Amino acid sequence: MVEQQAELVGRIATPAENTSTACLDDAGTHKSNAGYHKAEQGKVNTADKHLPGCDIAYDAASYPKLDSDSLKKGGYEKATPDGSGNTVVTKGNESWTYDGDGKPFRHDRIVGKKDYEDLPDGTKREWEGNTVKTTNPDGSYKEENGVTKVGFTRDTNGHEHHWGPKTADNYDIVKDATGVLKINADGSKEWTYNNGDQKFASANGKSGHTVIHHEGGRFSPMLPTREEHHWGPKPEDNYDLTQYAMGSQKKFADGHTESQYEGGQKVVTRGNEVVSTGKQPEDNYRRTVDPTTHKITLKFADGRTFETESNGKTYLVHDGKRTEVGAPSVRTD
Repeated sequence: MVEQQAELVGRIATPAENTSTACLDDAGTHKSNAGYHKAEQGKVNTADKHLPGCDIAYDAASYPKLDSDSLKKGGYEKATPDGSGNTVVTKGNESWTYDGDGKPFRHDRIVGKKDYEDLPDGTKREWEGNTVKTTNPDGSYKEENGVTKVGFTRDTNGHEHHWGPKTADNYDIVKDATGVLKINADGSKEWTYNNGDQKFASANGKSGHTVIHHEGGRFSPMLPTREEHHWGPKPEDNYDLTQYAMGSQKKFADGHTESQYEGGQKVVTRGNEVVSTGKQPEDNYRRTVDPTTHKITLKFADGRTFETESNGKTYLVHDGKRTEVGAPSVRTD
């Protein structure tokens, strides 16, 4: 396959095009000659009488004759077969294609490193490197790489079927008014809604999670940027995740929470107990609340212990002595 980009100049008019009044000039002559007209100009080309929509209707007289004398006189390259029963004549950056009976039907101009093909039935085909892209007359589409064997088809509803040698290459895309659904090879599903929200589910639907995005988190670190709801067969699979600019928090079905902050600090809260771990000395502690006396005990990993009584006074406990101090500030969720 020639890896060049060809611009279709014209093809032989079909009988319907030849007799269409839209493609005839005032004298009833078919509007076609060796020139071509850009449809995007959107107006009649007075030089060759072409109208938009008639631009690809060309007559046989615009093609070079295949006999050797005519080719030599016109400066054309010798006619050569293209491997499919057709014959191709070239000159400079242009080519003319004839069928097995010697009847011309295509005229292309090479303009780059791709190969474009525009067939009479309306099919459009493009070669880009090792990839073949085909657009059918009904709007359906196919694309495949001949080396990697990765490709996909798209029907007229926008539904896509993807394939390839890797598991991740194989999936289907279904589109509707709400968004896009991706169905993976293992049966798992991924929804992306028009508002940016998402949903992920296993093949049997027993595990997965949803994602809700929030604009408010862009403007205030106190507001969430996204929320996720997770479910699954194990207790640890079931939790809600709230993402903030400064970190995130997981809230599990049993009520305990796990918060992750910038800098690596992790805080786990279970009932009256808070356990914090992190890179900084102040991030490593255990905080408990006595449910009867409401006394708060705060123990740091470096050995310091603080006790806060129900009256609000805080004491540093060291070597059996209690010294009243200000209460240290720690994260508790």
